[in-house]
Amino acid sequence: DLDEMALLEAINTLQKGQDMAGFDLEGAPEFTVGWKMSAWPEDDAALENEIGLMRLRVAAGVRYFITPPVFNIDHCARL
Repeated sequence: DLDEMALLEAINTLQKGQDMAGFDLEGAPEFTVGWKMSAWPEDDAALENEIGLMRLRVAAGVRYFITPPVFNIDHCARL
């Protein structure tokens, strides 16, 4: 069982040519890693928390996010 950050770490390890046990692979897979964004936060504190989580995921190798539908552009404009 892996949590999300452990999964991202495992992907990065595979891309470096090793499996999760540290054994060398014959070659290295290439992934374009994406992640889903949680539902749009209702308040500023929840939004800041979600943005912080997104930044951590980008630092861990995520290259794009899939967002839920946006119905209130003004609420999301500062992203």
